[in-house]
Amino acid sequence: MIISKFIKENFLPVKEFLLNPVDEEDNNSSKSLKLNRFFVVFLIDMLVSALSVVLLASIQSLNLINIDNNKIIDFIRYYPIEYVLILGVLFIPIIEELIFRFSLRINRFYPLQILLFLNRRFPKDESSIFDNKVRFLWNKYYRVIFYSSALLFGLYHLTNYKITVWVLILTPILIFPQFIFGLLAGYLRVRFGFILGLCLHILHNAIFLAIPLILTIGESEVFNVKTKDYTLIISETKYGGRNNSLNTSTELDSLKVVNIEFKELIPFLLDREKQLIEYSDVIKSSITLNLNYTSSIKNRISNRDKILNKLKQLYKFEIETSKQYKERWVLHIIDSLKLSKFTSAKTQSLTSKMTSKNDKIVIDNSNLEDIAKFLGSHFKNFIIPEKSLGKKYNLTFQATDFEIFRKVALEQFGLQFVQSNLKTEITKIRYVR
Repeated sequence: MIISKFIKENFLPVKEFLLNPVDEEDNNSSKSLKLNRFFVVFLIDMLVSALSVVLLASIQSLNLINIDNNKIIDFIRYYPIEYVLILGVLFIPIIEELIFRFSLRINRFYPLQILLFLNRRFPKDESSIFDNKVRFLWNKYYRVIFYSSALLFGLYHLTNYKITVWVLILTPILIFPQFIFGLLAGYLRVRFGFILGLCLHILHNAIFLAIPLILTIGESEVFNVKTKDYTLIISETKYGGRNNSLNTSTELDSLKVVNIEFKELIPFLLDREKQLIEYSDVIKSSITLNLNYTSSIKNRISNRDKILNKLKQLYKFEIETSKQYKERWVLHIIDSLKLSKFTSAKTQSLTSKMTSKNDKIVIDNSNLEDIAKFLGSHFKNFIIPEKSLGKKYNLTFQATDFEIFRKVALEQFGLQFVQSNLKTEITKIRYVR
Protein backbone atom coordinates (compact mmCIF):
# COMPACT_ATOMS: atom_id res chain seq x y z
CA MET A 1 0.00 0.00 0.00
CA ILE A 2 2.83 2.43 0.92
CA ILE A 3 4.73 1.62 -2.29
CA SER A 4 1.59 1.97 -4.37
CA LYS A 5 0.87 5.36 -2.80
CA PHE A 6 4.46 6.51 -3.30
CA ILE A 7 4.36 5.54 -6.99
CA LYS A 8 1.01 7.23 -7.48
CA GLU A 9 2.16 10.45 -5.83
CA ASN A 10 5.62 10.64 -7.36
CA PHE A 11 6.24 8.39 -10.36
CA LEU A 12 2.96 9.00 -12.19
CA PRO A 13 3.27 12.84 -12.13
CA VAL A 14 6.76 12.53 -13.64
CA LYS A 15 5.44 10.19 -16.33
CA GLU A 16 2.49 12.47 -17.11
CA PHE A 17 4.76 15.51 -17.48
CA LEU A 18 7.23 13.73 -19.73
CA LEU A 19 4.40 12.56 -22.01
CA ASN A 20 2.84 16.00 -22.11
CA PRO A 21 5.34 18.68 -20.93
CA VAL A 22 3.97 22.14 -20.10
CA ASP A 23 5.79 25.31 -19.07
CA GLU A 24 4.35 25.48 -15.59
CA GLU A 25 6.27 25.64 -12.32
CA ASP A 26 4.99 23.86 -9.20
CA ASN A 27 5.10 26.47 -6.43
CA ASN A 28 2.78 24.67 -4.02
CA SER A 29 4.69 21.45 -3.33
CA SER A 30 6.29 20.87 0.07
CA LYS A 31 10.02 20.26 0.46
CA SER A 32 9.37 16.58 1.22
CA LEU A 33 7.37 16.17 -1.99
CA LYS A 34 10.11 17.84 -4.02
CA LEU A 35 12.64 15.53 -2.41
CA ASN A 36 10.51 12.49 -3.24
CA ARG A 37 10.18 13.57 -6.87
CA PHE A 38 13.94 14.15 -7.03
CA PHE A 39 14.53 10.66 -5.61
CA VAL A 40 12.23 9.06 -8.21
CA VAL A 41 13.89 10.93 -11.06
CA PHE A 42 17.32 9.93 -9.73
CA LEU A 43 16.31 6.24 -9.57
CA ILE A 44 15.04 6.34 -13.16
CA ASP A 45 18.28 7.98 -14.26
CA MET A 46 20.41 5.34 -12.51
CA LEU A 47 18.33 2.48 -13.96
CA VAL A 48 18.53 3.84 -17.52
CA SER A 49 22.26 4.52 -17.15
CA ALA A 50 22.96 1.01 -15.82
CA LEU A 51 21.00 -0.62 -18.66
CA SER A 52 22.84 1.58 -21.16
CA VAL A 53 26.23 0.49 -19.79
CA VAL A 54 25.24 -3.18 -20.32
CA LEU A 55 23.95 -2.42 -23.82
CA LEU A 56 27.09 -0.50 -24.81
CA ALA A 57 29.28 -3.31 -23.48
CA SER A 58 27.35 -5.76 -25.69
CA ILE A 59 27.87 -3.51 -28.72
CA GLN A 60 31.59 -3.30 -27.99
CA SER A 61 31.81 -7.10 -27.77
CA LEU A 62 30.61 -7.21 -31.40
CA ASN A 63 33.55 -4.93 -32.37
CA LEU A 64 31.20 -2.42 -33.99
CA ILE A 65 32.64 0.52 -32.08
CA ASN A 66 35.34 1.07 -29.48
CA ILE A 67 33.65 2.52 -26.39
CA ASP A 68 37.07 3.06 -24.79
CA ASN A 69 38.01 5.49 -27.60
CA ASN A 70 36.00 8.14 -25.81
CA LYS A 71 36.78 11.66 -24.63
CA ILE A 72 35.35 10.92 -21.18
CA ILE A 73 37.64 7.89 -20.77
CA ASP A 74 40.61 10.01 -21.87
CA PHE A 75 39.50 12.77 -19.49
CA ILE A 76 39.53 10.39 -16.51
CA ARG A 77 42.66 8.58 -17.66
CA TYR A 78 44.93 11.55 -18.24
CA TYR A 79 43.74 14.43 -16.07
CA PRO A 80 44.58 14.92 -12.37
CA ILE A 81 41.86 13.79 -9.98
CA GLU A 82 41.21 17.30 -8.63
CA TYR A 83 40.80 18.58 -12.20
CA VAL A 84 38.34 15.75 -13.01
CA LEU A 85 36.26 16.47 -9.91
CA ILE A 86 36.15 20.26 -10.27
CA LEU A 87 35.54 20.27 -14.01
CA GLY A 88 33.44 17.10 -14.38
CA VAL A 89 31.32 17.30 -11.25
CA LEU A 90 30.82 21.05 -10.92
CA PHE A 91 31.87 23.21 -13.88
CA ILE A 92 30.53 21.07 -16.76
CA PRO A 93 27.08 20.46 -15.16
CA ILE A 94 26.63 24.20 -14.58
CA ILE A 95 27.58 25.07 -18.17
CA GLU A 96 25.44 22.31 -19.71
CA GLU A 97 22.41 23.15 -17.58
CA LEU A 98 22.69 26.82 -18.53
CA ILE A 99 22.95 25.95 -22.23
CA PHE A 100 20.34 23.20 -22.54
CA ARG A 101 17.75 23.72 -19.77
CA PHE A 102 17.92 27.17 -18.23
CA SER A 103 15.77 28.58 -21.06
CA LEU A 104 13.01 25.96 -20.79
CA ARG A 105 10.89 28.56 -18.97
CA ILE A 106 9.61 31.35 -21.21
CA ASN A 107 10.45 33.98 -18.60
CA ARG A 108 14.10 32.75 -18.72
CA PHE A 109 14.35 32.52 -22.51
CA TYR A 110 16.09 35.86 -22.72
CA PRO A 111 16.23 36.34 -26.53
CA LEU A 112 12.44 36.07 -26.53
CA GLN A 113 12.13 38.28 -23.45
CA ILE A 114 14.21 40.97 -25.17
CA LEU A 115 11.89 40.77 -28.18
CA LEU A 116 8.83 41.12 -25.92
CA PHE A 117 10.46 44.05 -24.11
CA LEU A 118 11.10 45.89 -27.39
CA ASN A 119 7.55 45.14 -28.46
CA ARG A 120 6.22 47.17 -25.52
CA ARG A 121 7.39 50.32 -27.29
CA PHE A 122 4.51 49.91 -29.72
CA PRO A 123 0.88 50.95 -28.91
CA LYS A 124 -0.57 48.96 -26.05
CA ASP A 125 -3.18 47.07 -28.09
CA GLU A 126 -0.69 45.98 -30.76
CA SER A 127 1.87 45.09 -28.13
CA SER A 128 -0.61 42.99 -26.20
CA ILE A 129 -1.70 41.08 -29.30
CA PHE A 130 1.90 40.26 -30.21
CA ASP A 131 2.70 39.28 -26.61
CA ASN A 132 -0.27 36.91 -26.42
CA LYS A 133 0.55 35.43 -29.83
CA VAL A 134 4.14 34.66 -28.79
CA ARG A 135 3.02 33.02 -25.54
CA PHE A 136 0.34 31.04 -27.38
CA LEU A 137 2.88 29.69 -29.86
CA TRP A 138 5.35 28.91 -27.05
CA ASN A 139 2.74 26.85 -25.19
CA LYS A 140 1.42 25.23 -28.38
CA TYR A 141 4.82 23.99 -29.45
CA TYR A 142 6.28 23.52 -25.98
CA ARG A 143 6.48 19.74 -26.40
CA VAL A 144 8.71 20.28 -29.45
CA ILE A 145 10.84 22.79 -27.49
CA PHE A 146 11.18 20.47 -24.50
CA TYR A 147 11.97 17.32 -26.48
CA SER A 148 14.35 19.20 -28.79
CA SER A 149 16.33 20.39 -25.77
CA ALA A 150 16.81 16.79 -24.58
CA LEU A 151 17.65 15.60 -28.11
CA LEU A 152 20.27 18.32 -28.63
CA PHE A 153 21.75 17.43 -25.24
CA GLY A 154 22.08 13.81 -26.38
CA LEU A 155 23.53 14.71 -29.79
CA TYR A 156 26.05 17.00 -28.12
CA HIS A 157 27.41 14.02 -26.19
CA LEU A 158 27.92 12.10 -29.43
CA THR A 159 31.04 14.25 -29.87
CA ASN A 160 32.59 12.19 -27.06
CA TYR A 161 33.11 9.43 -29.63
CA LYS A 162 35.35 9.32 -32.66
CA ILE A 163 32.81 9.67 -35.46
CA THR A 164 32.67 6.56 -37.68
CA VAL A 165 30.00 4.99 -39.87
CA TRP A 166 28.97 2.65 -37.04
CA VAL A 167 28.83 5.49 -34.52
CA LEU A 168 26.42 7.32 -36.84
CA ILE A 169 24.32 4.16 -37.37
CA LEU A 170 24.17 3.50 -33.63
CA THR A 171 23.51 7.14 -32.70
CA PRO A 172 20.02 6.48 -31.22
CA ILE A 173 21.51 3.90 -28.84
CA LEU A 174 24.61 5.93 -27.98
CA ILE A 175 22.68 9.09 -27.08
CA PHE A 176 19.71 7.32 -25.46
CA PRO A 177 20.93 7.68 -21.82
CA GLN A 178 21.74 11.39 -22.34
CA PHE A 179 18.36 11.96 -24.03
CA ILE A 180 16.50 10.38 -21.09
CA PHE A 181 18.66 12.34 -18.65
CA GLY A 182 17.79 15.52 -20.56
CA LEU A 183 14.07 14.78 -20.14
CA LEU A 184 14.44 14.03 -16.41
CA ALA A 185 16.60 17.07 -15.65
CA GLY A 186 14.24 19.15 -17.78
CA TYR A 187 11.29 17.99 -15.66
CA LEU A 188 13.02 19.07 -12.44
CA ARG A 189 14.10 22.37 -13.98
CA VAL A 190 10.59 23.30 -15.22
CA ARG A 191 8.56 22.06 -12.27
CA PHE A 192 10.86 22.87 -9.35
CA GLY A 193 13.51 25.30 -10.59
CA PHE A 194 16.98 25.40 -12.08
CA ILE A 195 18.88 24.39 -8.91
CA LEU A 196 17.16 21.01 -8.51
CA GLY A 197 17.91 20.06 -12.11
CA LEU A 198 21.52 21.13 -11.57
CA CYS A 199 21.73 19.00 -8.40
CA LEU A 200 20.64 15.93 -10.40
CA HIS A 201 23.35 16.63 -12.99
CA ILE A 202 26.04 17.07 -10.33
CA LEU A 203 25.01 13.86 -8.55
CA HIS A 204 24.88 11.91 -11.83
CA ASN A 205 28.37 13.04 -12.88
CA ALA A 206 29.79 12.48 -9.41
CA ILE A 207 28.67 8.84 -9.42
CA PHE A 208 29.72 8.00 -12.98
CA LEU A 209 33.10 9.69 -12.62
CA ALA A 210 33.79 8.26 -9.16
CA ILE A 211 33.52 4.63 -10.32
CA PRO A 212 36.27 4.76 -12.98
CA LEU A 213 38.36 7.08 -10.79
CA ILE A 214 38.36 4.49 -8.01
CA LEU A 215 39.21 1.74 -10.49
CA THR A 216 42.19 3.70 -11.85
CA ILE A 217 43.79 4.34 -8.45
CA GLY A 218 47.05 2.45 -8.21
CA GLU A 219 48.54 0.47 -11.09
CA SER A 220 46.72 -0.81 -14.19
CA GLU A 221 48.44 -2.92 -16.83
CA VAL A 222 47.91 -1.69 -20.40
CA PHE A 223 50.28 -3.95 -22.34
CA ASN A 224 52.04 -7.26 -21.77
CA VAL A 225 53.83 -9.24 -24.48
CA LYS A 226 56.49 -11.96 -24.38
CA THR A 227 58.23 -13.19 -27.53
CA LYS A 228 61.39 -15.20 -28.12
CA ASP A 229 63.28 -11.92 -28.66
CA TYR A 230 61.90 -9.60 -26.01
CA THR A 231 59.48 -9.00 -23.15
CA LEU A 232 57.64 -5.71 -22.69
CA ILE A 233 55.25 -4.86 -19.86
CA ILE A 234 53.68 -1.40 -19.58
CA SER A 235 51.35 -0.22 -16.85
CA GLU A 236 49.94 3.13 -15.76
CA THR A 237 49.94 4.48 -12.23
CA LYS A 238 47.58 7.10 -10.94
CA TYR A 239 47.51 8.78 -7.54
CA GLY A 240 50.14 6.28 -6.38
CA GLY A 241 53.49 6.64 -4.67
CA ARG A 242 56.09 9.28 -5.45
CA ASN A 243 59.17 7.01 -5.59
CA ASN A 244 60.47 6.90 -9.15
CA SER A 245 63.45 5.46 -11.00
CA LEU A 246 64.79 4.71 -14.49
CA ASN A 247 67.42 1.98 -14.89
CA THR A 248 68.85 0.75 -18.18
CA SER A 249 71.80 -1.01 -19.78
CA THR A 250 74.22 0.52 -22.29
CA GLU A 251 72.58 -1.22 -25.27
CA LEU A 252 69.07 -0.70 -23.88
CA ASP A 253 68.56 -4.49 -23.88
CA SER A 254 66.96 -3.94 -20.48
CA LEU A 255 64.96 -0.98 -19.25
CA LYS A 256 63.05 -0.66 -16.03
CA VAL A 257 60.94 2.45 -15.42
CA VAL A 258 59.07 3.08 -12.17
CA ASN A 259 56.62 6.00 -11.74
CA ILE A 260 58.14 8.06 -14.56
CA GLU A 261 56.05 10.61 -16.46
CA PHE A 262 55.63 10.05 -20.19
CA LYS A 263 57.31 13.40 -20.93
CA GLU A 264 60.36 12.27 -18.91
CA LEU A 265 60.61 8.89 -20.66
CA ILE A 266 60.35 10.15 -24.26
CA PRO A 267 63.50 12.36 -24.14
CA PHE A 268 65.45 9.37 -22.81
CA LEU A 269 64.21 7.07 -25.61
CA LEU A 270 64.84 9.71 -28.29
CA ASP A 271 68.16 10.69 -26.69
CA ARG A 272 67.17 14.35 -26.88
CA GLU A 273 67.08 17.19 -24.37
CA LYS A 274 63.65 17.77 -22.84
CA GLN A 275 63.77 21.41 -23.93
CA LEU A 276 63.87 20.30 -27.59
CA ILE A 277 60.68 18.22 -27.36
CA GLU A 278 57.19 19.73 -27.55
CA TYR A 279 53.85 18.00 -26.86
CA SER A 280 50.52 18.75 -28.49
CA ASP A 281 48.74 17.71 -25.29
CA VAL A 282 50.46 18.61 -22.02
CA ILE A 283 47.98 16.62 -19.91
CA LYS A 284 48.41 13.36 -21.83
CA SER A 285 52.17 13.73 -21.73
CA SER A 286 52.00 13.82 -17.91
CA ILE A 287 50.63 10.30 -17.50
CA THR A 288 52.80 8.21 -15.14
CA LEU A 289 54.15 4.88 -16.37
CA ASN A 290 55.82 1.72 -15.17
CA LEU A 291 57.73 -0.09 -17.93
CA ASN A 292 59.78 -3.27 -17.90
CA TYR A 293 61.67 -4.30 -21.04
CA THR A 294 64.20 -7.08 -21.61
CA SER A 295 65.63 -8.20 -24.96
CA SER A 296 67.99 -10.88 -26.20
CA ILE A 297 69.22 -8.45 -28.87
CA LYS A 298 71.99 -6.04 -27.87
CA ASN A 299 71.15 -3.23 -30.28
CA ARG A 300 70.26 0.16 -28.81
CA ILE A 301 68.45 1.50 -31.89
CA SER A 302 66.42 -1.67 -32.42
CA ASN A 303 65.40 -1.90 -28.76
CA ARG A 304 64.54 1.79 -28.58
CA ASP A 305 62.36 1.52 -31.70
CA LYS A 306 60.46 -1.48 -30.27
CA ILE A 307 59.55 0.49 -27.13
CA LEU A 308 58.73 3.69 -29.03
CA ASN A 309 56.55 1.91 -31.60
CA LYS A 310 54.51 0.24 -28.88
CA LEU A 311 54.08 3.55 -27.03
CA LYS A 312 52.94 5.13 -30.32
CA GLN A 313 50.25 2.46 -30.71
CA LEU A 314 49.07 2.66 -27.11
CA TYR A 315 48.97 6.44 -26.79
CA LYS A 316 48.23 7.33 -30.42
CA PHE A 317 50.94 9.84 -31.18
CA GLU A 318 53.28 10.65 -34.04
CA ILE A 319 56.82 12.01 -33.91
CA GLU A 320 57.54 15.02 -36.12
CA THR A 321 60.62 17.21 -36.47
CA SER A 322 61.06 20.78 -37.67
CA LYS A 323 63.69 23.51 -37.64
CA GLN A 324 62.96 26.46 -35.37
CA TYR A 325 64.87 29.34 -33.88
CA LYS A 326 65.30 28.54 -30.20
CA GLU A 327 67.04 30.31 -27.37
CA ARG A 328 70.01 28.39 -26.01
CA TRP A 329 72.75 28.96 -23.47
CA VAL A 330 76.28 27.87 -24.34
CA LEU A 331 78.47 26.81 -21.40
CA HIS A 332 82.01 28.23 -21.72
CA ILE A 333 85.05 27.60 -19.51
CA ILE A 334 86.70 31.01 -19.10
CA ASP A 335 88.84 30.16 -16.06
CA SER A 336 90.11 26.59 -16.34
CA LEU A 337 92.40 27.07 -13.31
CA LYS A 338 89.48 27.99 -11.08
CA LEU A 339 87.39 25.07 -12.42
CA SER A 340 90.27 22.59 -11.97
CA LYS A 341 89.94 22.99 -8.19
CA PHE A 342 86.67 21.08 -8.46
CA THR A 343 87.94 18.23 -10.63
CA SER A 344 86.68 14.85 -9.42
CA ALA A 345 89.18 12.28 -8.19
CA LYS A 346 86.85 9.51 -9.50
CA THR A 347 87.18 10.37 -13.21
CA GLN A 348 87.52 6.70 -14.19
CA SER A 349 84.38 5.77 -12.29
CA LEU A 350 81.15 5.39 -14.30
CA THR A 351 79.08 6.49 -11.31
CA SER A 352 77.78 10.05 -11.30
CA LYS A 353 75.11 11.76 -9.26
CA MET A 354 73.30 15.08 -9.59
CA THR A 355 70.59 16.22 -7.19
CA SER A 356 68.67 19.38 -6.33
CA LYS A 357 66.79 20.06 -3.12
CA ASN A 358 65.59 23.35 -1.63
CA ASP A 359 67.59 25.33 -4.25
CA LYS A 360 70.77 23.46 -3.32
CA ILE A 361 72.37 21.68 -6.27
CA VAL A 362 74.94 18.93 -5.74
CA ILE A 363 76.86 17.54 -8.72
CA ASP A 364 79.16 14.56 -8.11
CA ASN A 365 81.61 13.07 -10.64
CA SER A 366 79.87 14.47 -13.77
CA ASN A 367 81.21 15.77 -17.06
CA LEU A 368 80.22 19.09 -18.62
CA GLU A 369 77.75 17.53 -21.05
CA ASP A 370 75.82 15.81 -18.28
CA ILE A 371 76.03 18.93 -16.11
CA ALA A 372 74.59 21.05 -18.95
CA LYS A 373 71.64 18.63 -19.42
CA PHE A 374 70.92 18.53 -15.69
CA LEU A 375 71.07 22.31 -15.28
CA GLY A 376 68.92 22.78 -18.39
CA SER A 377 66.28 20.49 -16.90
CA HIS A 378 66.48 22.16 -13.50
CA PHE A 379 66.28 25.76 -14.74
CA LYS A 380 64.07 24.91 -17.76
CA ASN A 381 66.58 26.27 -20.26
CA PHE A 382 68.34 24.66 -23.21
CA ILE A 383 72.03 24.47 -22.21
CA ILE A 384 74.89 22.93 -24.19
CA PRO A 385 78.66 22.89 -23.47
CA GLU A 386 80.98 24.73 -25.85
CA LYS A 387 83.10 21.60 -26.00
CA SER A 388 82.99 18.20 -24.41
CA LEU A 389 85.88 17.27 -22.09
CA GLY A 390 86.71 13.96 -20.50
CA LYS A 391 87.15 15.55 -17.08
CA LYS A 392 84.51 15.19 -14.38
CA TYR A 393 83.70 17.65 -11.62
CA ASN A 394 82.18 17.93 -8.16
CA LEU A 395 80.14 21.13 -7.77
CA THR A 396 77.92 22.30 -4.93
CA PHE A 397 76.07 25.61 -4.92
CA GLN A 398 72.90 27.42 -3.83
CA ALA A 399 70.76 29.21 -6.43
CA THR A 400 67.09 30.18 -6.49
CA ASP A 401 66.98 31.06 -10.18
CA PHE A 402 69.07 30.95 -13.35
CA GLU A 403 70.28 34.56 -13.13
CA ILE A 404 71.68 34.03 -9.64
CA PHE A 405 73.21 30.73 -10.73
CA ARG A 406 75.02 32.36 -13.67
CA LYS A 407 76.75 34.78 -11.28
CA VAL A 408 77.65 31.95 -8.88
CA ALA A 409 78.99 29.78 -11.71
CA LEU A 410 81.19 32.60 -13.00
CA GLU A 411 82.54 33.67 -9.61
CA GLN A 412 83.08 30.23 -8.04
CA PHE A 413 83.76 27.88 -10.95
CA GLY A 414 84.94 30.05 -13.86
CA LEU A 415 81.95 28.96 -15.99
CA GLN A 416 80.12 31.44 -18.20
CA PHE A 417 76.73 30.99 -19.89
CA VAL A 418 76.36 32.90 -23.17
CA GLN A 419 72.94 33.30 -24.73
CA SER A 420 72.39 32.65 -28.43
CA ASN A 421 69.42 32.17 -30.74
CA LEU A 422 70.13 29.52 -33.37
CA LYS A 423 68.04 27.37 -35.68
CA THR A 424 67.54 24.06 -33.89
CA GLU A 425 65.77 20.82 -34.70
CA ILE A 426 62.63 20.52 -32.56
CA THR A 427 60.85 17.23 -32.00
CA LYS A 428 57.07 17.36 -31.62
CA ILE A 429 54.93 14.63 -30.11
CA ARG A 430 51.57 15.06 -31.80
CA TYR A 431 48.61 13.13 -30.41
CA VAL A 432 45.99 11.88 -32.85
CA ARG A 433 42.51 10.54 -32.19
